[in-house]
Amino acid sequence: MGNKDVLQQKVEPRFDLTILNRLSNTTSIRRIYDDIRKHWQQDPVLKSLSLSSQVTSIKLPKSIDHTAAISCLDYHFERFFLPTMSAIQGDTYFKQIQSVIEFPKQAIKQSGSLIIESVHHQSVFSIFYCLALMAYQQQGISHVIMMYQQNDPDPRLVYSKELLKNLYQIDVELIQFDGGTNWYKQVKRSKTENTLIVYLGDMSPNVFQGKASNSDEYKLKLTVAGGKSIEVNRLSVAEKISDKLGINHLIANIEGDKLTVETADKSKQLLVCPIQSWIFWPAIGTVYGG
Repeated sequence: MGNKDVLQQKVEPRFDLTILNRLSNTTSIRRIYDDIRKHWQQDPVLKSLSLSSQVTSIKLPKSIDHTAAISCLDYHFERFFLPTMSAIQGDTYFKQIQSVIEFPKQAIKQSGSLIIESVHHQSVFSIFYCLALMAYQQQGISHVIMMYQQNDPDPRLVYSKELLKNLYQIDVELIQFDGGTNWYKQVKRSKTENTLIVYLGDMSPNVFQGKASNSDEYKLKLTVAGGKSIEVNRLSVAEKISDKLGINHLIANIEGDKLTVETADKSKQLLVCPIQSWIFWPAIGTVYGG
């Protein structure tokens, strides 16, 4: 999660890395953002790195390139403006998506700790914030572990942690998942009788370069309008955490504009996200083999 993600160690140039580089190396971030938003299709570098150039297994509709490009741009631009918001502004911003999240009480089979597994969607930080808040409101959970992959937590994650503490007295602990062994010891040590663990299970096994093993049964389904989709392998430790700690395993899949939290189906091991809203689409052809 975040723009210093380990995925950036893989294959350049990429659409997301090109955008991030331009936003990071200017004193006029808003102007660069507006220019890219308006003219990216006339930019030979960005156009050559579009979504349709990364996916060869299926034919994508022409309109999806623009949607994916703007989603990627907005995601990386968010990094620069979100932490400058006041607490009330940030809380309002994060909660804009709460109305499209279905968090049915029946998904929580028992009281106590649980793990929710989801994906790196364009609104991933808002999703994390709302899941933490809804778990608190529905089950009284006030301790959250957020697992992240990059070397340092994204500023948006740190900002959301501070807001949840200051506005709702929800304690958030950030634990790095690097594919090694220390992460599990930290999770086990930190878990209480009433903890929510949020884990993003859509990373490619290739990223961890042999540090972490995973079977081919874990899949990420990337959907396209018209019923098309592609599936790529993903690395997941959510089931392992659930089994070892004896806690409920839920998934938060995104289909269309709706996010639904439900009990994980061990027979499917499938996460779902619209391809144009998935922040790692620029790496799909090189890192994920899509």
